[in-house]
Amino acid sequence: MVKVYHAPGTRSVGPVWLCYELELTVDSASYHQWCWFAEAKLHASRSVVDDALAGRDYLLGADFTAADIMMGYSVGLLERVMGDGYPNATAYLNRLTSRPASRRLADLEA
Repeated sequence: MVKVYHAPGTRSVGPVWLCYELELTVDSASYHQWCWFAEAKLHASRSVVDDALAGRDYLLGADFTAADIMMGYSVGLLERVMGDGYPNATAYLNRLTSRPASRRLADLEA
């Protein structure tokens, strides 16, 4: 059993998404917010991610991994705040958000 304390709209979406991908049961409660790392430097990291995705579907190549879940939240956050301008990152985010577990999470967040 994995217990995730989920606060909608926060970084805890990463662990919840990972549990959905792994088909694990998730207990959630909105009283606790997870914050895995500060996002103060995300804008600079977005260009690094965009460059890393050139010629590949996911961060580590052709296969989807947990690293994509963790980075996907940050890329999505930047997309909402700053718009596009990074074509590889935008296509990557579209691939991530089309996954069934990501759509399930979007329903939870709505």
